[in-house]
This record gives sequence, structure tokens and C-alpha cells, in this order.
Amino acid sequence: MRTRQKFLSLVAITVFLTTTAPADAQVEIGVDAGVTSTRVDGASLDVVQVDIPVQRLRVGFFLTPTVQVESSVGYSRVEVDDIASSTLQLGADLVVHLSDNPYAPQVYFAAGPSLLRTDFGAGEETQVGVGGDIGLKLPAGDWMAVRLGVGFTRWLENDTLFGADEFGIFFGASVFTR
Repeated sequence: MRTRQKFLSLVAITVFLTTTAPADAQVEIGVDAGVTSTRVDGASLDVVQVDIPVQRLRVGFFLTPTVQVESSVGYSRVEVDDIASSTLQLGADLVVHLSDNPYAPQVYFAAGPSLLRTDFGAGEETQVGVGGDIGLKLPAGDWMAVRLGVGFTRWLENDTLFGADEFGIFFGASVFTR
């Protein structure tokens, strides 16, 4: 029950943050590919996952020229020897750019909570994570950018799942509404 409340709380926060942006705010819509390495606490388990062409979809709303609120969603499904599992990841980040010039390369920092909903085939579990990214946006004209970055998420332990550290590298493309 508590995990469902956490899951619904993050969904509510994400909806609130993405709907409270000014009506004339610039919007960034993007897609990322990536590679992640996850080390699970207390287990000799390291998982490397390659998500190409799509790891996550992003929608960000600029509150100021340097501050952006961004929500993301990612989905993956893995099947090995007739055993399948799927994950749904939701994130809500505050993104701070070090420059207010969108026509020049921009270094940015992002931080926020995430939820990971995993279906192991025999049941579902939700894990809360906190993490951040550092990256670079490279403009490709007036309305597009290439995005490169590295990130870290700490997945918190709960009643049934160990905590874990996830390191990732990603690259993607974004389009801007204005």
C-alpha cells in the first residue's frame, strides 16, 4: 500500500510541476538512448542495460531562461528463457542551465526523484530513487539540440528490494516549441 502511495505521489508531483509552467513557456520535447550499470547492495549482482534507440522520453517546461522543470518516462521489457520482466520509470527533475543562451552550448545540472515500477511476472514492486545528471546541450539550429550526459540514481531499499546504485551515460535529441 505504501509503495502505491509513493507512486501516486510522484505522478501527482510530476503533473503539478509540468502543468504549472507559464502558458508562454518554451517547451523541450526529447528522447534519449543510453547505457546504465546498476550495482545492487548486498548482492554480487551488476546489471548493464543498453537502451537504444529509446531509453526515455522527456518533456520540459522552462520557468526562466535557465531553469526548467522536466518529467520523463521510460519503459523496458526483458525476456530470458520464458521469464519476462518489465519496468516503468517515471522521473521529475529540476534542470538548471549555466547559460541563458540557447544558441550556444549549454552545460546543465538536473536533480530529482524517480519511481521504478518493476513487474517480475509473479508480482510488481515499486522502488523510489533520488538522483541527478550533468550534461551538455549542443544546439542544432533554432529549434533542435543534441543532448549528452552522465547520471547517477540511488534506488532506496524497501521491504522486498535491496537498494542499488545506478550509473548511466545517455545521448539524445530535443526539439523546442519556440
